[in-house]
Amino acid sequence: MKKIFTFAALLCATWMNAQQIGGDFDNFETGYNTVGVQPVGWKGSNVNQTVKVEILPGFGFNQSATKELIFQEEGRNAQCVKLVNTFVGVSNIGSNAPAYISLGTPWVYATSKVSEADGGTCGGKNFNFRPDALKGYLKRSLGSEKPTEQGQILVYSWKGKTELSRLVSVVGNGTPQTQTLVDREKDVLGIDNSATKSPDFSLISKASYMIPAQSLNDWTEVLVPIEYFNDEIPEKINVIISSADYFNRGNIGNGNTLWADDFEFVYYSELASLNYDGQDYFQKGNTNYTIDALYDESKLTCTSNGRGATIEKSYYDEASAVLTITVKGNDFSVNPSNVHTYKVQFAKPQPVITEYENDLLVALNNQGMPSQLAKIQLIKEIDGTTSLALNNFVLGSGEDALPVGNIKLTNLEVKDGKIQATQDIRIAAGDDPAYEGKWFGPLLTAEQPIPVTLDATIGADNKMEAVIDIPLAPGFMEVKVTFAETQTYTDGQALSLNAGLTNIAYNRTFPEGWSTVCLPFATPAVAFGDNATSVQEFVSADESGLNFAEVETLEANKPYLIYFAEAKETPTYFGTEITSTTPVSVTKGDYTFVGSYDAVMSMSGKYGIATVDDVQKIILGGANSTLKATRAYFTKKGEQPAQVRINLFGMGGEGTTGIDQIVNGGAQTYDVYTLQGVQVLKGAASLNGLQKGIYIVNGKKVVIK
Repeated sequence: MKKIFTFAALLCATWMNAQQIGGDFDNFETGYNTVGVQPVGWKGSNVNQTVKVEILPGFGFNQSATKELIFQEEGRNAQCVKLVNTFVGVSNIGSNAPAYISLGTPWVYATSKVSEADGGTCGGKNFNFRPDALKGYLKRSLGSEKPTEQGQILVYSWKGKTELSRLVSVVGNGTPQTQTLVDREKDVLGIDNSATKSPDFSLISKASYMIPAQSLNDWTEVLVPIEYFNDEIPEKINVIISSADYFNRGNIGNGNTLWADDFEFVYYSELASLNYDGQDYFQKGNTNYTIDALYDESKLTCTSNGRGATIEKSYYDEASAVLTITVKGNDFSVNPSNVHTYKVQFAKPQPVITEYENDLLVALNNQGMPSQLAKIQLIKEIDGTTSLALNNFVLGSGEDALPVGNIKLTNLEVKDGKIQATQDIRIAAGDDPAYEGKWFGPLLTAEQPIPVTLDATIGADNKMEAVIDIPLAPGFMEVKVTFAETQTYTDGQALSLNAGLTNIAYNRTFPEGWSTVCLPFATPAVAFGDNATSVQEFVSADESGLNFAEVETLEANKPYLIYFAEAKETPTYFGTEITSTTPVSVTKGDYTFVGSYDAVMSMSGKYGIATVDDVQKIILGGANSTLKATRAYFTKKGEQPAQVRINLFGMGGEGTTGIDQIVNGGAQTYDVYTLQGVQVLKGAASLNGLQKGIYIVNGKKVVIK
């Protein structure tokens, strides 16, 4: 029956092996002292000595003594080494010699005075590893002379060296010589403290295993744990496998035999403990753990059962919150399979989300929709980056609402409350299940990158304002999102708006035809809707009249003429920036065009647009005429003319207009012709009764609506 002799604490230990000492004993060579054989890489204690035998004091003779103690035999798999304790001497003068093999070199001082004889082992093998145990297989046979003798296995490693002068027998003339023994086992192990030690000497580890005094007919596994005294790296190691009680020569029994095979160092590479935040989680044999806490490296401690093993921890996948612990045996550099891996599932970190609430106004192709209360999330991601999310984004409202999805900008830099970024994104389906699969038809797919631009600010009041430009289909469907407080202007009130980024609900009705407009912010002309067919700015004044030119963008606080093909009675919505609310006067020659933000302004002495007999005219205001806010008026220095032409450009032809001449309030007569030159009115007091169309009125094209 197979038996295992080891320490109880290591009975269930697992190991990975490194063949570093040639302990398979499959190959043999001639003994180092020319007697018998020994395993390759080892030296055996075969005897080859010349002993001086004294018959009388000062008179004797030399006697040669050779004896084989080490043999090669069939082993567990191939060959093994056999060690036989044997009597060595001349006639009946001598003693029993220990049979052992060693990584070092045996030495001996032989004399017929047995009490003065000495011997042992010096040195070992250069070695820089830290094995945890020595494992091998033994068989044992005990003779009748001393059947209680124990065998012994010694393992020790060290750095530096020891030196001791001793008498050593010399083969040949039998005369002992004094030699320096380097790294003698008793000196290294501290059994004898008479040796000189180098300053850097250190005994790093040792193990001593006594082989039980019993016969072992079957190969029996033995595991010898190695004890370490410090964390230094050894320079040398020695292993002695002895059939004898190695340090007690008086216990050696002639004929006691030991077979040894397949000896190798063991390097453990498993966890021995796992503790997190003071709680022990370790379970022997378990490689997967779950800890319901966020990972904090400072709270984790773990140890290995391998004295020289290394422990590597990697938490590279924060999204999965899995910690990988890799334990590598001390021999990993030559045996890369000696590794154990453990997975620890921690609670997954959650992003830190700060929600900002404000009014969100969406402008599609520069035409705004009513603002709605919305939330934007600023996200501190688990990888330390910052993202901004506008979830469940919708174009429009009510039955006309078109769900777009989630818009998320990643890897943002927040500095001094400012966030600016331009990046390609892919819009995802919204969090609401109703969004799934709803896209902007063929214009938008999850695969299509969209170059979104963000300009956001977090104010001292911890309130976010943001502008997000989203070209869903560049050149065809441009979306601008303004995330800011909504201010409402109602016609008839004085204009009083706070400066800064804002959403504006502009409640002013525009009649069909021409109006004046002045706003404290810049805006594209198309923001007024499709019915606003022309916006004209005052560009010059000359002998022919006041000249205007069509523009696409209105500048802040600057007055303009604006034409609506049909009356506009619904509010206009703007997402914009206000920096000033002071109207800007535009002066050309003697004429000035200026806006007004007063609730009511007297138009006495000022020129404005008015409708007379269904015809829009520039009329000098009387004592009771007034002007509401966000409109504009003209003034004239010097003599007030009887009439001045208004020349509008960009309305389908130079000079085409629906506004009559400037008048000073006196009677006006009209000569009216068709475009074909047919006179339809002469000296008429009004244009009432004319059918819709384009006419030549007093030499100027006029549109009658």
